[in-house]
Amino acid sequence: MNLPTVLDLIADREPTTRQDADRLREQITTLTGELARLDGELGRPATTRATLRILAAAEFTADDPTIASAPTNRSWLSLVPSPPACAPRASGSPSASSPRRNMSKAPARS
Repeated sequence: MNLPTVLDLIADREPTTRQDADRLREQITTLTGELARLDGELGRPATTRATLRILAAAEFTADDPTIASAPTNRSWLSLVPSPPACAPRASGSPSASSPRRNMSKAPARS
């Protein structure tokens, strides 16, 4: 090959290579933003875990730990929803709309 042919091949390839490089730069920018968002998302639970470990260790080793005190337990229990009250059935048999059977009694034998 002669020099002008080689230079023409290089010149022909340059726009395609430039487009590929620009496309990769866009992907890098997008991925960098996504990575920053995910790193931030991962940091929140890690910070919470570390804080809870520090607080729990301090309370459990304290002379008067408040983390396991009765008022604290009552506070936590107040956050747990109570089961719904059930109305008694008139006939004593499961209603047609009830998807579960009462399995506490053995079935009657004939």
